[in-house]
Order: sequence, then structure tokens, then C-alpha cells
Amino acid sequence: MLTLITATLNAGRYIEQAFASVPIGGAVAIQHIVIDGGSTDATVEICRRSPAVETVVEPGCSIYEAWNIGVDRARGDWVMFLNADDELADGAAAAVAACFARRPDAAIVAGRAEMIDRAKPEAPPLVLVAAPGGLLDVEQLALGVPAINAMAFRRSLFDEYGRFDTVYRIAGDRAFLLRLVLGAAPPAVATADAVLYRYYSHSGSLTLQRGLEQRLRIARDHIPLARHLLDERPPVSAARLLRYWRRREAAVATLRCAAAGRAGEALRFAAQLF
Repeated sequence: MLTLITATLNAGRYIEQAFASVPIGGAVAIQHIVIDGGSTDATVEICRRSPAVETVVEPGCSIYEAWNIGVDRARGDWVMFLNADDELADGAAAAVAACFARRPDAAIVAGRAEMIDRAKPEAPPLVLVAAPGGLLDVEQLALGVPAINAMAFRRSLFDEYGRFDTVYRIAGDRAFLLRLVLGAAPPAVATADAVLYRYYSHSGSLTLQRGLEQRLRIARDHIPLARHLLDERPPVSAARLLRYWRRREAAVATLRCAAAGRAGEALRFAAQLF
């Protein structure tokens, strides 16, 4: 069985499209859990009208708190995360099941994701590879796009490696994957030669649309995350990348604040360069 976990907050505009992408009655059984953070629109009503969805309402919970609740309730052998404004790709569940069957040693199946701009649906999608070469890579996870939604995890992996760190509001998925790759025994990854997920970029996207405020929120997560990982004394090559990442995030935030006339914030970010 595959467990899908969806965190929602006022997602009524898109969530029915996400639900429609989940196959019902296919060869792979699916448990779909939605954890709502206290929506004031029709999100919860839509979820409760969907008989294939288990709805949990936890007002005030963050996305990573919601994901942890979903992991605790998961009955499936494998877990994936479906955002309320995205889609599971056609055949994804079957591809995940087949890949895990071929690779019983693997704790993660990683495929590809398509990134689609809702404002330009005619444009070719950007394709993301979740684990190039079948490896979790520090450089990609720190400097690129983690594409965690194009990964499936054995449920047992969360018992071995722990849950998502909820101190991060935006970078909890990145922090989790970096913790895996920098651990003493990184989990084995199997690659699926398939698109498993479709991201949709729009004005309300949490990380895919980056105005000033959103970019600063990201920097406020990335800088302390990099510092925390450096405190763990990673290998020399990883430490070099993490220092570069921390300085890059601080430099970008400094310049963006300075350009917006926010001198005080620019100075605070500039202090993180050293």
C-alpha cells in the first residue's frame, strides 16, 4: 500500500485537481491522508466529501507538523507527499511499487518531476530529477531543488531516521534529506525511470514563486540550517558546499533588502556572511 500525505490550508481552489490525480481502485492500494491546518475556505468540506480521503483537522499546524502527523497515521508500506496544488503523475503508484519490488534493499525510490507554470500552461515543463545518478547529493539538495515529492519512502525509514524538523517553516524537506545524506549510513536509493509528480507554479506557491518576502523567508530557514549542519562537522567537501550555501543565501538576501531600501535587514543578513 502507498500512503499519500497532503498538508492543506485554504487550498479549495486547487485541491480537487490534486484528488483527481490519485487513482482509486488500481493495482496499488492507496491510503490518502489530508491534514488541514485550519482552513477558512471550503477545503475541509471538499475533503470530507471525498470518500477516499482521511481528513484530519489540526488548526495551526505547519506543513512539516502535518507531514509528521501523516507519517504517524500511515498504514502503507511506502509514503509520498502530495501538495494540495499539485498532481501525482499518471502511473506513479505502479512505478513506485515496481521499483521497490526490484530493489528490496532500497529505502527510497526517486523519479522525475515536471514543473508547470499555471500562467503559461502551453510552455514545456521544466523536468527535475530527484536523485541524479541514484544518489542523494549534498550539492543538489543545498543549491538545487530537492524535489522530495518525486520520491517515495519506505515507512520504516522514518522510524530509523526520525521525522521532519518543525523548526523550519519552508526548508523542512531540504533539512530532512540533508540529514539523510550526511548521516553515518545514508539510505539506499533506487531510481524510477518515470515522472512521478507534477508541480504547479502559481502566485500562491510556497517556494516556487519568489517575491522579496518569500525569498527572505527562505533565507531565514536556509542560513540557520546550513549553520546547524556545519556544527555537526560534516566531511570536508560537504562543509565547503554548506559554507558557500550559507554565504550565498546571506548575500542574496542582503542585496535584495538593500535594493528595497531595507537597510536594517540588509545589515543583519550581511552579518551572516562571516
